[in-house]
Amino acid sequence: DLIRSGGGQLGEGVLDVLGELGSRYDLGLVTNARIKYMEAVEETYELDQFFQHMKCIEMVDSNDKVTLVNDMLSFFNTPAEKTVVVGDRKSDYQAAMDAGTRFIGCEFGYSPEKEFPDNHVIDSFPQLLEHEFLREDISDG
Repeated sequence: DLIRSGGGQLGEGVLDVLGELGSRYDLGLVTNARIKYMEAVEETYELDQFFQHMKCIEMVDSNDKVTLVNDMLSFFNTPAEKTVVVGDRKSDYQAAMDAGTRFIGCEFGYSPEKEFPDNHVIDSFPQLLEHEFLREDISDG
């Protein structure tokens, strides 16, 4: 209810970045949030214009994030090595590694600093557009 009544906000540049990425790639959203929360954010910020597929943990028969990542791979019929998972928690990193995808860690938002064991991190959402994983051609396949 708080989200729907304007009590939340997206991070700086999120809609612009999603618009740019959505023009170049098929995007999916996975979250361990509840359905009601995911739908409130989706509807309030009109995120369905960017994401072709959205799924939360309540929609799968597991509490494991790798199930969500594998669901996306199956939905898009995309090889794991051609996929990039972006997340802000170590569990997102682990799900990406378990699924065999690449990972970009967000060291902002819910993530405490230095939560990720490698150097593929961004400090703000707009940096995502310049990340080496998205400068490479991951879309042909």
